[in-house]
Amino acid sequence: MLTALMATTYSLYLESGPKRRKTMVHVPALWGCVFVGPTTEEALEGTPEAIRAYLAFVRRHGGDVDRQADFGVTVEEHVTEGFWLGNGDPSIVFGSDKEGLAPREVATAAERFRDLRGEIIELLAPLEGRRLAYKPANGRSLGHIAHHVLGASPGYLRYVFGTRTDQNKIASRAEKGELAPVEALEAQRELILADLASMTPAQRRTTRLGGKEVWTSRKSLRRLLEHEWEHHQEITRRLAV
Repeated sequence: MLTALMATTYSLYLESGPKRRKTMVHVPALWGCVFVGPTTEEALEGTPEAIRAYLAFVRRHGGDVDRQADFGVTVEEHVTEGFWLGNGDPSIVFGSDKEGLAPREVATAAERFRDLRGEIIELLAPLEGRRLAYKPANGRSLGHIAHHVLGASPGYLRYVFGTRTDQNKIASRAEKGELAPVEALEAQRELILADLASMTPAQRRTTRLGGKEVWTSRKSLRRLLEHEWEHHQEITRRLAV
């Protein structure tokens, strides 16, 4: 007897303001996959293609996925409380974020980070200073994006590992022009990978409360990867113009 194969269904976690305008869609099952739309409806409409793009990225790095395979999506949670500007609300912890991390999940997150940062480096490495500095009328320069990634990444990990002085120092040196952006991205990547490789059982279960900010180990890694993916896609779109 033949058994029909069930298509994968991805649980979506949404956050937006109460008017459901700009909305961020998270796909936690795909470490780092996130999509932002100007309204909830448009965000949900664009999510399937965002998932396909992310699956293509995973496949480029040896992941056993079929970018063309059928899949479904279901909204698991939608937070509409509070005032949200579109960059992720630090007070929001989804139900899925409360679970501790297994060692294999940390290893997968490390692989995703290594590959995402690696592709960002590959995209920017051929560009000369003038092209990195060019600022279009409706956006920021590629160099600015690189500096933003460098400055933000250590912040996601501080809830698990504490302040990452060495990683912040690299970002600062790049901002001052003492270190080329690509060189800084490479150096910081190695430090972050070392952190992830050294993650202890206690750190895999970390929950930290800081004023209005609520973070867990899973949320920290999720946001680190989502942030890399957001700007990977921003750079890709810019270079395609």
